[in-house]
Amino acid sequence: MKKKKFIFIGIIIVIILLVLISSNKDVEEENQININWESTRQKDVAIISEGWSQPKYLEVNNSGWEDSAHISPKGDEIYFMYGNVDHLTFVTKGKKVEIGPSRDPDFICGQEYPCGQFPRPDTFYAKKIDGVWQEAVPHPLTIKWPVIGMFPMEEKAYFHMEKNLGSKTDIYSSIKTGEAWGAITMVENINSDGADDDPWVSQDDNEMMFWSEREDKFKGKNIYQSRKVDGVWQKAELLPSPINSDGNDMQPFRHEDELYFSSDRGDGKLKIYSSIKNGEEWSDPKVVIRSNVAVGEPTLTEDGKYLYFVQIFESAEGYFSTDIMYIESIAVQ
Repeated sequence: MKKKKFIFIGIIIVIILLVLISSNKDVEEENQININWESTRQKDVAIISEGWSQPKYLEVNNSGWEDSAHISPKGDEIYFMYGNVDHLTFVTKGKKVEIGPSRDPDFICGQEYPCGQFPRPDTFYAKKIDGVWQEAVPHPLTIKWPVIGMFPMEEKAYFHMEKNLGSKTDIYSSIKTGEAWGAITMVENINSDGADDDPWVSQDDNEMMFWSEREDKFKGKNIYQSRKVDGVWQKAELLPSPINSDGNDMQPFRHEDELYFSSDRGDGKLKIYSSIKNGEEWSDPKVVIRSNVAVGEPTLTEDGKYLYFVQIFESAEGYFSTDIMYIESIAVQ
């Protein structure tokens, strides 16, 4: 495939939302199609670096579009965006192709963010009970707005979203009291004039990493970092090279002194890299996962044993779908 096409793939969620809002052309409808996605996955098994097991398919997936996944620290809950439409084909060709079922047929789009004719992605989550993943259900925060990239904490969640129809994405948070979620609040001092997405936050709620489209030293999308001082988030700082490059560097997830992130540097294909911090220096990033089309959204359990990620698959018919996959560390037993 041409490099230009892979750049579209790398900017999965932001481009989807912006194009859906700004496009005035008619959407070509097409009924749900039947594709052998299992066979498609078998033909594009992701290549994994040494020290990790072969990738496995997460049971919560179906034939639709699972994306923006985050695993809980203990590995017993998974949060992800879901839509039943091939989003890549919708963005690039204006064709709405249903590749999966609705996960919530009774869902009614909130008036604050009308659905209209466009496929709306929403956040779902599933719990693992006695080693078995339960059915995924809509997250309460996604009812009024399409909350994306939810990062789970014990009594809080960070995420990005368009608060107003047609606006750029910003980073927000909400606090949970008992079973009730509080108001959605924009995170102060973090957001910019460009799109800001995919927050990772330390479990003590004092460090944040995310990617942004704001203009800065490097081209493309860049990864930024902020820390709290006296309980207040400080102005985000651009991470240096070799973390950022003139490619699109996105979707950071830090585990201890190791940073996992997605980048299309070099060949335009989105891959998952890792880099280790030693003092103030970051090591040269090494590829952890690659595939024929694209992989991204790395997220790890707190023990470092499992790494979950999202992989895009292309069928023989030329349609696309994403699934949540995971690998196990061979070194951590």
